[in-house]
Amino acid sequence: MPRALPPIPANTPIADPKDGTITTFMRMRWQQLVDGWAESGSVETLTPVLAKTAALVTTSVFTVFGTGDYRVTWYLRKTRADGVASSATVTIGFVDVDSQALTYTGPALTLDTVAAWQSETKEVRCINSSDITVAVAYSSTTPGQMRYDLVVKVEQLS
Repeated sequence: MPRALPPIPANTPIADPKDGTITTFMRMRWQQLVDGWAESGSVETLTPVLAKTAALVTTSVFTVFGTGDYRVTWYLRKTRADGVASSATVTIGFVDVDSQALTYTGPALTLDTVAAWQSETKEVRCINSSDITVAVAYSSTTPGQMRYDLVVKVEQLS
């Protein structure tokens, strides 16, 4: 999303009154505008959750400051197996543009090995002044035995 530009001060000339050429100020402002459009959407990353041995309560990843479309991507990996059975399930939450609280729950990661991982991307349409959240449901036959890492990123699309 382009960054906001400050207003042009009152009575700032656009062209030089002597020869009609564009002023240096307006050339610089034009370049700021061009550079702003070339920027990609803002990205917010939840501080990676590492070696977690319990559920992750609903946690805000990103606060929406402009109604629009966002891409939510997460990576979940088991870093220590339980040895018997374990499960981790990611849930993403947001408030839709119709002010409806919605969630998406990914598939449970049940393979009990350190080779177990999943990554998903979902596009969501959020309303201004709401949060995009993440939670992880956790289950391990031996309490606290299974460990997982989680990284979540949110990118503003519009």
